[in-house]
Amino acid sequence: ARRTERLSQKMMQLIALQHEELVKKPVKVAALFEQVQAALQGSLAEAGLSLQVQVDVDSLQGDSDLLHSALCNLLDNAIKHSAPGQGIVISAQEQGSSVVLTVTDQGRGIPEAELARILQPFYRVDKARSRRLGGAGLGLAICQRIVTQHGGKIAVSSVPDEGSIFTVHLPVFTSDNLGPAAVRSALEESGAGRP
Repeated sequence: ARRTERLSQKMMQLIALQHEELVKKPVKVAALFEQVQAALQGSLAEAGLSLQVQVDVDSLQGDSDLLHSALCNLLDNAIKHSAPGQGIVISAQEQGSSVVLTVTDQGRGIPEAELARILQPFYRVDKARSRRLGGAGLGLAICQRIVTQHGGKIAVSSVPDEGSIFTVHLPVFTSDNLGPAAVRSALEESGAGRP
């Protein structure tokens, strides 16, 4: 019943993302990573994994709730496919006109033949293992949809038995690439323009 409920929620999220129009605001990357780490701290401890956080960029533009969901899905995926004692790294850095977010694990990895399909809805590399772990094959598809909605792209590289790296490229935050409503909202939240 719980698995069916989780599947229903993820299906609804995936459908909603097809029609959702984002209001992009400045998002502090360090705060976003702290929230993601807090959300999955219990899962990390239960799996016996360590998490290293590296933040070398201040902010990006987007919907903080959706970005939180995408990063949680990527980190949850890394947790499920790692063994006790291994480490996971989430990082953020600026590269040109993009903020690059990465989730790197030392887990089971993904066969090269599977990489092209890994982001497709309902696709699972190891179906038996995914059933045991409660996976439905939607988490990475949701990540891709969220990243695409933000005008970004997601890529994965992997070596079996060595680990995987999921890389997300998102636009750097500037007032020039926000809509007028989002600029007003950002100014109001920061207190700018108040008497």
